[in-house]
Amino acid sequence: MSEPDQVPLETIERDALAAAVGGLLGEGLPTSVSAAGPLLGLRSIYARAVIPAEPRSRLTALNELLPRLIATMRDPDYREAVQTLDRSWVPTPGATPQR
Repeated sequence: MSEPDQVPLETIERDALAAAVGGLLGEGLPTSVSAAGPLLGLRSIYARAVIPAEPRSRLTALNELLPRLIATMRDPDYREAVQTLDRSWVPTPGATPQR
């Protein structure tokens, strides 16, 4: 998706999406263009990018969106687990990390 004339992905296979998100969890946020892979081609990322044709602009949109999505997870235990995995965790008052 590094070509300026490319358009957002209409669909992405669930396994490809899971692999891309799984790769981000290992590296943490903010991520890089190479680590983001097919996530930069998602329509929601194109829509949030200032200059959608530029991968760096889509990367900024992705790096801004993911922490907001994680923060809105309803289950606080699951939310903190994901935040810990992606290194963006800020503990909530009274939270005790489970080891």
